[in-house]
Amino acid sequence: MLKVIAITLSLAATLAACGNRYNVISTNDVSRDSSVIKTEEAFRAYVAGRPLYLGDGNNLFIHQDGTISGVFGGEQMTGNWEWRRGYYCRTLASHSQDSDCQLFLLIENGVIGIRDRGQGAQFTYSYSPKEGDVSAG
Repeated sequence: MLKVIAITLSLAATLAACGNRYNVISTNDVSRDSSVIKTEEAFRAYVAGRPLYLGDGNNLFIHQDGTISGVFGGEQMTGNWEWRRGYYCRTLASHSQDSDCQLFLLIENGVIGIRDRGQGAQFTYSYSPKEGDVSAG
């Protein structure tokens, strides 16, 4: 717990030192050790363009050009995304072919995504591969 607090304080100090350029603000509503990603600029800096891993071979790559690729349940996943009113909104072209706007939280070594504009199920993506993962992209 002390390590998480130290990392959170370090992140806060780093953001303060650069004038909170990416507008990432802390929230106690979800977790004491997470920060809500509030702007498209911050989302692109911390999430888009990076491989994201869920474990068990599931991964996601949210491309800077507005497309999505990855593997979920052993099948290729594709779609498109855009930033809308403080949320990452995606529409899948594969799998369920549904649309959803999600709240993203910055955590140590990854992000938490929460479906239905922060009111639904949540999932944790790691920037590093987990057991059974293959390269995202």
